[in-house]
Amino acid sequence: MLNIFYFFCFWLLRDEECTNNQQQECDQENRVYNEFMNVRRKKKFVCKEKIGKEIVNVVDGLELHTNVFSPSEQNKIVNFVHQLEKQEQAIKKRPVADPCNHGKGKGRVSIQFGCCYDNAPEENPPRIRRDIPANPIPSILQDMIRKLVELHVVPPSCVPDSCVIQIFHVGDIMLPHIDNDDFARPISIVSLLSECDIGFGSNIIKQGSDLSGPIAVPLPVGSVLVLKRNAADVAKHCVPAVQSEMILIIFRKIKEWNRPHGFVVEPNLRRLAPLSYESDDSYVLPFDVKTPFPTPPATGYKRKAWCLGPRLFERSTKRS
Repeated sequence: MLNIFYFFCFWLLRDEECTNNQQQECDQENRVYNEFMNVRRKKKFVCKEKIGKEIVNVVDGLELHTNVFSPSEQNKIVNFVHQLEKQEQAIKKRPVADPCNHGKGKGRVSIQFGCCYDNAPEENPPRIRRDIPANPIPSILQDMIRKLVELHVVPPSCVPDSCVIQIFHVGDIMLPHIDNDDFARPISIVSLLSECDIGFGSNIIKQGSDLSGPIAVPLPVGSVLVLKRNAADVAKHCVPAVQSEMILIIFRKIKEWNRPHGFVVEPNLRRLAPLSYESDDSYVLPFDVKTPFPTPPATGYKRKAWCLGPRLFERSTKRS
């Protein structure tokens, strides 16, 4: 009888443990589902320009996904980025003008992982430096990539394996450009710290420090802008002078034949899969694009660059 009693007690405890585990799994599944459904998506933008003899929607393929990263996730990422920025102090005695010089912008800080993209057109065409080994992507950025795939922001066929962190201070800009075709499409841009505008157009005008063009898309914090088709390969994109500190994290996949020598895909980025939910693309985001976009005068900055191995730091200083 005593053995039966012990067995009965064990069965009750095991049943209770199973119930608790099932409840935790259910809570986790509900959390993931709510997180997925909380993402709002806008997948149709229109900006028609004359390209050659044809009228073309130059932002075809542009997508905006909002509420992708929660406030707590954003805080962790921003703290990580600021820690990286502080490392700049350790390499100020090693200025470089050539390797890894990112080149765009007026004074923002750039930090690269996954590859070293050299944008120094005065000596060589912009390209991925295959001869420079890349710093591995930190785990917190790998978690961001995993989430982009799971939440149907980027396809599993094009999982990013490189990224560049752009830290903007007041007055900084990103000059109009089209991302090099060394990188596959789509390209994903994550916005943190403060909202900014991303300008698009085949003909963006730069007058001094001012930028103007046909359309600008407001990018809320915690959101992701995805560029493919015309939005990636026909329209240039830029960031007009920012009014407060802001961070952009740009995720891209390197085309296989352009990978640095010895490049290995991070194990955590292999075999990622989207969640098996259906996204609701019918929601209309409550904001308007700016057509055309102007920009206030930018604060005068010039850029200095430091390189620690393949990682690039660019730092702004006041013009003399």
